[in-house]
Amino acid sequence: MKFKLPPLKTLPIFIAVANHLSFSKAAMELCLTHSAVSQAIKQLESFLGCKILERSTNYVKLTKIGKQYLIDIEAAVNQINLATMNINHMANWININLINSLALHWLIPHLPQFQKKYSDIKVNISTTQYPLYEALDRNEIDMIITSQIQSPAKSNYTCIKLWDEELVLVVKPSLISQKINQAALSKLIAKLPILYVDATLRSQDWKNWCKENKLAEPSKVNVYLFPSTTQAIQAAISGMGLLVTHAAYVKDSVDLGLLKILESKIVQTKKSCYMITLKDRINEFNLSAYINFVKSIS
Repeated sequence: MKFKLPPLKTLPIFIAVANHLSFSKAAMELCLTHSAVSQAIKQLESFLGCKILERSTNYVKLTKIGKQYLIDIEAAVNQINLATMNINHMANWININLINSLALHWLIPHLPQFQKKYSDIKVNISTTQYPLYEALDRNEIDMIITSQIQSPAKSNYTCIKLWDEELVLVVKPSLISQKINQAALSKLIAKLPILYVDATLRSQDWKNWCKENKLAEPSKVNVYLFPSTTQAIQAAISGMGLLVTHAAYVKDSVDLGLLKILESKIVQTKKSCYMITLKDRINEFNLSAYINFVKSIS
């Protein structure tokens, strides 16, 4: 039987764009550039010989053919993904899901320690945000590390709290020349550019930090807006201004001297970071080893 298959790597990209009706959101979900997503869609449409998406500067929507194609392929692509994950599970892999910022600034910097101790256990990191508990139930992923929930609702999950979230104010050390007290802190905030993360989960960080430290919220005049915490942290490291962010995300940068936490009240948020897996898998060697490792670096 001769198969006529499209470039397979384009299919998950098409599904992400179709579900979000946004190239930018699909790119963020898949950790790709906007250009890479656009090229993949063009490649798929070229193979199919027709348009599956209508796009302009203001909208993205599925064509009639695109709607039917999505229905026909989505379940098949999910099944391929599940079969692959099952093979990975049998081949000594651990599949971890967490948000991109936490992966880049907390987990990945510590992975060499784990690999040095357990060289035969492979760690696969995914940052795609989809129905995670269902993925756990199907063994598509082995563990979730998340701060977007208080605790899981179902009793068949083990939920281990890693830390309570804390907001800190950070800056590139070369931007300050003396010890900063409360009065100097207020002047510094008025003087330096303010780095904001323009995302729903992070939009209140500056407001909450200022309230707890009894300081006026910065003016919105001298600001830089970033779509992700990762970009904002890199901007802070580059000396673009002051950033309020989560302590766990900048610990390594502070330890390396790339950033400095300014003396102020550390603000506890109402959220915590959890590690979640299935109860009936908690004693598996690979998972047990990784759980103990994550506890040790938290």
